[in-house]
Amino acid sequence: MSLFFQKIQRLLSRNLWITSGLSLALLASTCFAIYHFKTPSKEITKAELETMIQAKTMKDGLITPTPYPGIYSVEARRQVKGHTEII
Repeated sequence: MSLFFQKIQRLLSRNLWITSGLSLALLASTCFAIYHFKTPSKEITKAELETMIQAKTMKDGLITPTPYPGIYSVEARRQVKGHTEII
């Protein structure tokens, strides 16, 4: 094993509490980022979609066809009780 890796191993083994604390903090921040920045998906029925279109409550809409006939992927934003919901 090279001298560099031996020094790293000695440093990490001496400061086990610091190493484990930093690892735990990194794991927690990674889990938070994954949970916070994921795009929520919500399936809506055709009746709900038609109601939103007629009421013009959807903003920034994007409709993409899927390989299946009659099924589309819809991404939009709408205002619900004071906050923006992604559909």
